[in-house]
Amino acid sequence: MQISSNRRKLITIGVLTSTLLAAMESTIVSTAMPTIVASLGGLSRYSWVFSIYLLTSTISMPIWGKLSDLYGRRSCYLVGIAIFLLGSVLSGASQSMNQLIVFRAIQGLGSGAIVPLSLIVIGEIYTLEERAKMQGVFSSVWGVSSIIGPILGGFIADHFSWRWVFYINIPVGLVATAIIIFGMKDLVSHSLTKPKIDYAGTVSLSLSISILLVACLESKEIASTKVILLLLLTFLFFAIAFIYFESKAEEPILPLNLFRNKVFLVSTLGNFFGGCILFGVISFVPLFMQVGLNTTATSSGKTIMFLLFSWICSSTVSGRLILHYGYRPLVIAGMLALVIGTSLLSLTVSSTSSIYNIYFSVAVIGVGMGLASFSILIAVQSSFPTDLLGVVTSSTQFFRNIGGVIGTGIFGSVMGISLTKSVNQISEKSLSQELEKIVNNPNLIVDVATRNNLAPSVITQFSNALSSALHLVFIISFFMSLIALLVAFLMPSKEEIRQFKEISLIPGEKTNPSH
Repeated sequence: MQISSNRRKLITIGVLTSTLLAAMESTIVSTAMPTIVASLGGLSRYSWVFSIYLLTSTISMPIWGKLSDLYGRRSCYLVGIAIFLLGSVLSGASQSMNQLIVFRAIQGLGSGAIVPLSLIVIGEIYTLEERAKMQGVFSSVWGVSSIIGPILGGFIADHFSWRWVFYINIPVGLVATAIIIFGMKDLVSHSLTKPKIDYAGTVSLSLSISILLVACLESKEIASTKVILLLLLTFLFFAIAFIYFESKAEEPILPLNLFRNKVFLVSTLGNFFGGCILFGVISFVPLFMQVGLNTTATSSGKTIMFLLFSWICSSTVSGRLILHYGYRPLVIAGMLALVIGTSLLSLTVSSTSSIYNIYFSVAVIGVGMGLASFSILIAVQSSFPTDLLGVVTSSTQFFRNIGGVIGTGIFGSVMGISLTKSVNQISEKSLSQELEKIVNNPNLIVDVATRNNLAPSVITQFSNALSSALHLVFIISFFMSLIALLVAFLMPSKEEIRQFKEISLIPGEKTNPSH
């Protein structure tokens, strides 16, 4: 796309500012949550504050991508930021945990626009070579947010009101909005005819994914197997309905014929399994560090910093390497690093593990995610014309989030079943009331004050049981990484992707020489 250098710089600043907004939100809230719970109550609904945000942002990603293809990037970007800021204001004003959950859902809807549209805009205004260089800039934004976010969240909660964790989004969001209004014009030309919205596809997709995520996230809380089966059957019904509606729609929200493109199909599968592994590590390694190894929250938090830092460094390097070696070798190398990292993790997880071995293992996983995820994104963007750029870019993020939530649900269920089995074996010998209470509410042992009042034998028994359960979780993640590696070998080479662009695989699509 031919635009002036000054305008491109202005657009980039606006996109980076809004990206910082979304990136900070994913880290700043977590450290303030104990203070929020102390103020609002509702400890039993703690996980929903995060789950509902992930749910609505995931569902809305492909919808925002398609709407931006129809109505233009700027209008959808501004609406997304406005919804995010509205959710932030309402979240800060929450008077109960239920209100906070509802308002976080609104925030998530806005976030579902900000993250993928940032990638789409950069994909349109920069060439492949320039995009590779810009990756270092975007990685820096995520890196800064991963370090500052938790610290800032804790500082605000300790010295001000926790409500400012949400209110702080307002000035940043307004600055991003002003820059985008003046710097960004619609980056997609439109037909004079009124676009036809795929309402049936949008509703069926939203319902199917919502039900699936609820079934995965709340499987531990729903005691009835019949209820779980009913949820899964309902998901299957709406998923089939979605496929039917998409096959008939004139402007499908997620065109099914995209999956006929080998690059898109491989990228979808790779992102799905990568998401399973990524969210599994983020969710369960800190728990193992605190409970299994009896470390502090600060030490367990460092695992995420090692993962993110290595991700940032490797994605920056991959931006340079991709110009010389193409997408396929880097995707394979990234998935191979995931195999090595998860194997090291599964081998080192025990009650006698060294924290430095854990740090190294997650750092290798971070390297793998950085190499693979960026290469997949560039491969997808380079394989489709501009009029499909929105939907294919947002879909890459969508399927990674879906993989993350499903993977976390699977890992959580495996951990719960294995932990219960281990504790039952202990109970045959002697199960104290203290240990039984911790099993029913594992969060108790994470609390320092509670742990200091427990007998050492109780802590040791539970730590061993949890370490055994998480060992099984990480073994499963290792096998998932093996599947991801096999999928990576199916990624077409750079020359094959060029052929795909010359011979259109999507009916009615037009090649775009600028990509």
